[in-house]
Amino acid sequence: MKLIQFLAKLAIFDGIKKRWQRHHAAKRTRDEYDFLPAYLDIVERPVAPLARRTAWFLALTLLLVLVWSIAGRLDIHASANGKVIVAEHSKIIQSLEPGVVVAINVHDGDRVVAGQVLLELNPIGVDAEVNNINQQLMHRSLEAARMSALLTDDPLAHFIYPDNSPENLVMTAKSLLTKEYDE
Repeated sequence: MKLIQFLAKLAIFDGIKKRWQRHHAAKRTRDEYDFLPAYLDIVERPVAPLARRTAWFLALTLLLVLVWSIAGRLDIHASANGKVIVAEHSKIIQSLEPGVVVAINVHDGDRVVAGQVLLELNPIGVDAEVNNINQQLMHRSLEAARMSALLTDDPLAHFIYPDNSPENLVMTAKSLLTKEYDE
């Protein structure tokens, strides 16, 4: 009985050995692989070593990124533009004229009263506007005096200009008065 069992085991090992030899002895040449049917070509052709290395590299990289994303720490920095808005006890302060802040006369927590100067502004363009308005007033007053003089019989004698008028503007107004009277 032992002999039969031994022969059976030997036959099994012999079959395994033959299959092993067939599998490893079936190395084909490149030309043989080119003429194999497509399904055998896929099954029997060895994988290119570069593709295998690339696949391993990608898998290891993915694994390292996964481990780092779980175990690693990353500081989060965020920046944004914004405006601080206080919800209570705040008043909007607006200037009638635009300007540059020269001094702030109050501090946080100070009590203020009506009419107290909170900010001092350096007026930008206010002086220029005042000068412009004064010049316009001067031109309009000279024009009004000229029109009043034109209503009389002798305009040059009745032309009364404002006392603070510049001489060049008075001369221009008189020449205009003469031209308008001659027409």
